[in-house]
Amino acid sequence: MPQREYRSSIATFTAFENAMTLDIALVEEGDQILIDIPARRIELLVAPGELARRRQRLEALGKDAYQPLKRRRYVSPALQAYAALTTSAAQGAVRDLSQLRRG
Repeated sequence: MPQREYRSSIATFTAFENAMTLDIALVEEGDQILIDIPARRIELLVAPGELARRRQRLEALGKDAYQPLKRRRYVSPALQAYAALTTSAAQGAVRDLSQLRRG
C-alpha cells in the first residue's frame, strides 16, 4: 500500500505511560510523524542523534523539563487530590483508593 501524505489536523490519544517511548516530549514544530493505523504504530521521523540532543537539552532543565515554557497554571488542591488518586487513562481513569497512604 503506498504511503499518503495528509496535511490536516488530527487528534490522537497517547497514554502518559507511552510518552517516554514515543518521545512525545521531543516533538518540535515541523517534525514529521508517521501514523500507521493498521499496524497501531506512531513513529517520530527524526534522526536518533537529534532525538538524543533534544532529550539531553530537556533533561538538563531538571524538574522544569516537561513544562510549557510560557504557561503558569494554578492547580487547585481538589485537582491535585484527584490526580494523586486517579489511574491513567489507559487504565480507565478511575479513582484508585489503594494509592492512599494510611498511618
